Amino acid sequence: MSDPPPSDPADRPRIRPSGAPEIPEILREKPADPGPARRKRRLTLMPTATTTEMRSIGVGLDFASMVAGGALLGWIAQTLTKWPHALLTGAIVGLVTGGYKLFQDAREINRDLTREEHHRKH
Repeated sequence: MSDPPPSDPADRPRIRPSGAPEIPEILREKPADPGPARRKRRLTLMPTATTTEMRSIGVGLDFASMVAGGALLGWIAQTLTKWPHALLTGAIVGLVTGGYKLFQDAREINRDLTREEHHRKH
């Protein structure tokens, strides 16, 4: 059973003409400005990753997506053509293309790191 509405009009929520309840005053107030010292401080739960780490994660995800994409295309081809080795062929093609791209990206990251290290020394 539901509780009866409060008998005192001050206890009842006020309703606007649109039918929506009125927002309480405490919720309408803007929070006080914390000041410049508190505004600049950031809350970090985890240490931030470097650009190289993020690029390395991207390379790994790229490789995994190439293998999964090749296997998916192989599965679709196997389903449509009834060729029994299409899934395996697709996965192998995904591994080869993913490995080639992984090698290229790793070389590029290594070249950039070497260039950064050279600039730091000089």
